[in-house]
Parts: sequence; structure tokens; C-alpha cells
Amino acid sequence: MSVSVATCPAAAAVLLMVAALLGGCGADATPEHAYLGMTPPGRTPEIFAAGIISEAGYRLHGAPTFAPDHTEVCWPVIPPAIMRSVYRDGAWSEPEDMPLDVAGAQAPSFSPDGSRLYLQGARSDGYGSLDIWYLPRGDDGWGAPVNIGPPVNSESMESQPCITAGQALYFTGSLEGVGFDRGIYRARPAIEGHAEPELLEGSINTEFIDYCPFVAPDESYLLFASSRPGLKEELFLFVTFQGADGSWSEPRKIHEAISFPAPARFPSVSPDGSYLFFLSGGEIYWVDFAPVLELGVDAWVVEFSE
Repeated sequence: MSVSVATCPAAAAVLLMVAALLGGCGADATPEHAYLGMTPPGRTPEIFAAGIISEAGYRLHGAPTFAPDHTEVCWPVIPPAIMRSVYRDGAWSEPEDMPLDVAGAQAPSFSPDGSRLYLQGARSDGYGSLDIWYLPRGDDGWGAPVNIGPPVNSESMESQPCITAGQALYFTGSLEGVGFDRGIYRARPAIEGHAEPELLEGSINTEFIDYCPFVAPDESYLLFASSRPGLKEELFLFVTFQGADGSWSEPRKIHEAISFPAPARFPSVSPDGSYLFFLSGGEIYWVDFAPVLELGVDAWVVEFSE
């Protein structure tokens, strides 16, 4: 028996949430210089910033992250470094390697308010082989790296941070016995720092490879890369939507929705919610995010149907 939105308040709430997200994409005025001045894509992925980020001689290792005021973009490369370009005096600067007092810096991610830049890296005074850090923004630019400490950072490896507007931290952490020995965790905010990290529910974490989460600022959706249903390192992008009761919908592969059949990883969404970025075949692609959000309606209709 199917359950209609008229008889299922939880389903109705989720449908309203997705409709609001679709209506809100790009609602705020985005300046012409945003996204390095590139012409926005449609519903089919295109290579992003060819000759500047993509196809520019870098060995890319993640998607770009953008400051919410559209004045800075950062992206990770190998050998480990974080590159950036800054918008000043009406023009974007030449890409430069950020000087960071952290070894192996990767996975940059702006906080929704732009006051911090989160990243992963290692240092002798850290807690494990790889920790999560953030740079605080001050009047003179970025400050020194701050280790977020326990209980998030441990003797193991914590990486790929993404912070929400409510200060919940999503990240990749250690999980023995599964693909990559990695899993996706959430640490809720506490009076000081964060609470003990919790492994996200089973439909998100499996025995396969599941990692590199990107969460919406309001936690309404979560994107990640997964090898399901196998352990071969051929990953694809999945999305899950959080309902009003805090549960997550069954993750759905997004590649058909965005007309992109090739493997991909490292998803990231622009601060205005309009565009999805990801890494595939060594290059960064971007695409209109609306087709992914549209999956949310169908996902919850299926969840509440028999």
C-alpha cells in the first residue's frame, strides 16, 4: 500500500524541504566574478576552470571550496598542498600554494559563514597520523592552524571535514573491516567543541568503500562517494536526504540524474546551493545541482511506499 503525503506528515515535510531547496538555489544575487568568472553549466557536467584549475598541470585531489562571499577559492593537489585564488581589485589572483604549518594539508572546506577554513593534515603536536584542523579568519587574513582536538581527533586518522551552520562536523574516520577501513561520522556540537563522534547509520556506511562526505549547511542532504556494491576502487557519487525525524533516506546514485556515467569522488556544493563540483578522471567538473535535489522527492516517496 502506498502512503500519500496527505496521510504521512514526515513524507510531506521532506517534500516541502526539497521544494524549498529547489526554489532557493541561486536565490541570492551571485556576483559575476563568482566561480572565477566561469559561465555556469546546465544540467550536464562541464569541466570547471580549464587552464586555471582543471587542465592546468595540477594533480588534483579534491573539489574546490568557495568562500560564501565569493572572494576566495581553495582546492587540494598532490604532492599535498592547498592552492588558492583570491578576488582583489576586480580580478582573481594567480593560483598560489597556501603557506600552512601543517604537513600533508588536504580537503579544504569553508565554514558556511566563511569564518573558518577546515582541512586535514599532520603535525608533531597532533593526536594521530592525520587530524582535522581549522584556520580562523582574522582582520589580516587566515590565522595559524588550530587542532580541533578530541574527541574528534584521535590516535587514528580523521579527514575530509565538512561543518554545518549548526556546527555539526561530518568527516571520514577509521572503521576497521570495511573498504579503505574508513567510514563517515558526525560529531554534534557541544558546550566546548564537539561531542563524541557517531558513525552514521548503516544505509550510509556499508562494508564497501564509503567516504569523502559533503553535508548541506542545514543537514538536509549528504553527498558522498561509494564503491557499493563492490570493493573495487571505482567510486560513484551518492546522495541521501535527512527527514524531519532525523533519519536518512536510502542513498541514491546520482550519475543518471546528472548524465555522467564515469566514476567520480570528492563532491562539493557551491555556497549558493546552485552547483555541484566533483573530481573525475583527474579533472574537476561542475553541474547544476537541481537534478540531484529532485532525487529527494522520489527518494522519500519510495521510502514511504510498500
